[in-house]
Amino acid sequence: MAFKRSAVRSRLAPPMRSYSYFLYIISTYSFLFQFLVMKNRYFILCSLVCLTGCSWFSFSTNVDPENFTEYYKSSLVKQYHKEDLQTLENYEDLGPVEGISCQAAPEEAEPKEKLAMKYMLESAYDIGANAVVTGKCIELEATLHCIKEYTCYGQALKVK
Repeated sequence: MAFKRSAVRSRLAPPMRSYSYFLYIISTYSFLFQFLVMKNRYFILCSLVCLTGCSWFSFSTNVDPENFTEYYKSSLVKQYHKEDLQTLENYEDLGPVEGISCQAAPEEAEPKEKLAMKYMLESAYDIGANAVVTGKCIELEATLHCIKEYTCYGQALKVK
């Protein structure tokens, strides 16, 4: 049996351009519209809680703004190799420096060469150097105070 086009349309939904079609859509999808509106309200509410939820907490740190040079003094010392001394024209030799990274107890972290190098640069800064000629780093086992240690040696310079 062949259906007329208008008959099929009238069974599925009212005509598309009428007020009754609009009412049909509203009644059919009203739950979906309410859900989306409520979802937006919850989203906005959750966003506000997240943005303001921690605003009464205070943040404190052990970093003192007055001691930034103390914290990062190893970055203020430039490293050179022995070959680079020929290119430097005006510098003053301030003497040898060393840095030690030590593991004093078995439960402590193992010493690191980079940490020993950092301590060497810090000790160079403490005597007024702005450059260091890196010598060598050596690993030592079972010293007087350490189970294992790295020691780095260098020469402190004041480059003008």
